[in-house]
Amino acid sequence: MFNRILLLVITLVQISTAISLENILDLVETNNHVLKEKQSKTYASKIDADLSNTWSNPVFGMGATDINLNEPRARDIEAMQTQYMTYSQVIPTNGKLKLANNIKKYDTNINELDYLNYKQKLKSQAISYSYTVVIQEEKAKILNEYLENLSKQKKLMNLLYENGKMNQGSLVSIDIKIYKLKLQKQKLDYEISKIKNDLEKIVYEKINTIELPKSIDSLKLNANNDLENHPMLLILKKRIQQQKQRIKLENSKKISDVKFTLGYYQRE
Repeated sequence: MFNRILLLVITLVQISTAISLENILDLVETNNHVLKEKQSKTYASKIDADLSNTWSNPVFGMGATDINLNEPRARDIEAMQTQYMTYSQVIPTNGKLKLANNIKKYDTNINELDYLNYKQKLKSQAISYSYTVVIQEEKAKILNEYLENLSKQKKLMNLLYENGKMNQGSLVSIDIKIYKLKLQKQKLDYEISKIKNDLEKIVYEKINTIELPKSIDSLKLNANNDLENHPMLLILKKRIQQQKQRIKLENSKKISDVKFTLGYYQRE
């Protein structure tokens, strides 16, 4: 009676601590550090793209000519002594600024696709690990039931053997079966532990019991559509388009930028 109550309590605890596959996939997005790093890289590339659409900083200069070394601060000794201030600004020509901005935007698009690709990869691994764990745990349950049945059979066979109604060879045979099943069970337990550990490395959270969805419709894939829109394929297309923009930018550099300079010169 006590064993049944204990088993019921353990079962209820496992149910209460079970995590759904949907929650596991959410943890991939919220907890995985590498995925967060890729997301931060995307944000940084957006800022770079915005900055690339602005002119370079102007240059402000100040100076003085014909400085007398004996009296450096005196500005009324030499006839050609002059003080001046200048302001210079480089103005991009031939669409260079727009082309540079387009190149940076492609970097942002590529980083976004790289983030999406890595997220899909992690979620795919999480789904595979989750189903493998549940399947292996079901196998372990079946082995446990089989071992319990064999143990009951062994008790009955011991009674028959003690009453001279069974030979010792049958007892040895069932002992070998039990031994092999226990080895198989140990191997299954190790595999379950290893896969759970791999899953925990993705979600950064302890996994006890996994609850799978009753329907797998949401996991079905459209092969043609998914291949055509696969992030890695889209990344290659973006890189090709980006390279074309780089070629245009190099060609546009054949026309020099305009440098606007304004200066004020003052002489006693």
